[in-house]
Amino acid sequence: MLKTSYPPRTLASLIMVTTHSRNENGHTSHITQSKSLYHEKACQLANASTLSLAPMMDYTDRHFRRLVRLISTHTLLYTEMITANAIVQQHQKYITAQSDPMTHPNRYLDKLIGQGRVEPLEGPCVLQLGGSNPDILGQATAIVFEQSQQQQHPLCDYTAINLNCGCPSPKVAGSGCFGAALMSEPHLVKDCVLAMSQGCHSTLPITVKCRIGTDEHIAPFDTNNIHTPETKKRLYQKLCEFIDIVSSSGVVTDFQIHSRIAVLDKNFSPADNRNIPPLQYDLVYQLVHDFPHLSFSLNGGVDSLQHAQQHLHSCQGLKGVMVRVELIYFGFKCTLLTC
Repeated sequence: MLKTSYPPRTLASLIMVTTHSRNENGHTSHITQSKSLYHEKACQLANASTLSLAPMMDYTDRHFRRLVRLISTHTLLYTEMITANAIVQQHQKYITAQSDPMTHPNRYLDKLIGQGRVEPLEGPCVLQLGGSNPDILGQATAIVFEQSQQQQHPLCDYTAINLNCGCPSPKVAGSGCFGAALMSEPHLVKDCVLAMSQGCHSTLPITVKCRIGTDEHIAPFDTNNIHTPETKKRLYQKLCEFIDIVSSSGVVTDFQIHSRIAVLDKNFSPADNRNIPPLQYDLVYQLVHDFPHLSFSLNGGVDSLQHAQQHLHSCQGLKGVMVRVELIYFGFKCTLLTC
């Protein structure tokens, strides 16, 4: 486990001391405050557009998000994935430098989690974290919360925090078992989201982005047999098991589902994983039907406004549709982001 200058519980307690309020009798009322903050963020998340911009490494940084926000005031934005380890390590550098947070903003963290501070502000935006160690994810979430509560130089004000369980990159899935590899570890994901919620004192919604499964669930992967009834049944059973276990945490009620499996073979590139595995939208539709108490957004292969509307009309109860970054680069398709 990564060493820091404070244990996770100490950090959490320090943050709580700086953020609690007192009622008329002088008793702390941080529980009431946490519920109030959570309600505010949950409403902001619910009121965002049904259209969201998918997180993508090296693209959806603060500068790109500002460009999108200039076009649209409601589209739900996502950061590129930031690893929990990086946040904890950069914060440690700041602590080691013994900077005064009241006069010196955390420049180490600013480049990782900082949001634009010029109008228009980012508005509804979700920070996506990568990791599989509940303690580290809890610490990272606590740090993000702490930075959002700074009176003098707040770095961020995210609407929610998302755990990446869908990235198929071998660098991610094969290192420390996170990204799409986590779909085979639903109980670990449950521990992770619980730690994340505790890290922010339940003040931020915690969401999960995942695939419909991985090739481990249907090995060996073959585009010719992935649509057979037996394969689809087995794949959907594993997907339901993942959703059921993660949502049983009581923390996560909002999932973003990429409608392809993730092939974790090292010879399969991220680009291959975005194009080769067949899209299976019907499995996402079925989730909406079978888990009516949860919210689902569909991702994968949506390349036009008409296509997004088709999904929303075809699946009553679908919360939203997530589109690819590439749509920004096609002039007329920028109108997607005005929804």
